[in-house]
Amino acid sequence: MQDFRVKLYSMSSDSDSPYHYLLTLSRPVTDTSADYKPAVFRLSRIVHLSDTPSYGSGKITVKENKALMEAIKQKGIPYLLDDINEYKIRLTPKGVKMFRSILHLRPVADDSLTTTDENGSQTICFFCTYRQIENYFFKFGKEAKILSPEEDAAKFREAYLAAYGEYK
Repeated sequence: MQDFRVKLYSMSSDSDSPYHYLLTLSRPVTDTSADYKPAVFRLSRIVHLSDTPSYGSGKITVKENKALMEAIKQKGIPYLLDDINEYKIRLTPKGVKMFRSILHLRPVADDSLTTTDENGSQTICFFCTYRQIENYFFKFGKEAKILSPEEDAAKFREAYLAAYGEYK
């Protein structure tokens, strides 16, 4: 368990989730030189809160507010702590239909980088977090394949092989 210093922004619920979140700017208590970064804490996972009034103003500056809003826009509330990568996913024609119909937790595609081949398969580019890719595309099975980055494709491969081993 890790302790954090936080500047509170708001409490919010994500429209795609039944959870409530504490939106903050945060840094580890042990790293006094670290910058505050956009962060989110699911309320059901907070173990302890304490007020430290002698530690700074706790106010969020205009610049910090802008960074927080941009992070929420890019990543979504549940994924604020994760890093963004570029993902290329190939969808079969059935996968394309699934992508168009399953809206819950769907990452935003960069339509300008989407290509369609002659059989109706699509290669779609996303700039999002691994957890977004995992939460959304894992259920697609053989209808979606991560083309890049390879290390994340390998994570899917290992998870599918482990599941196959259980049902073999």
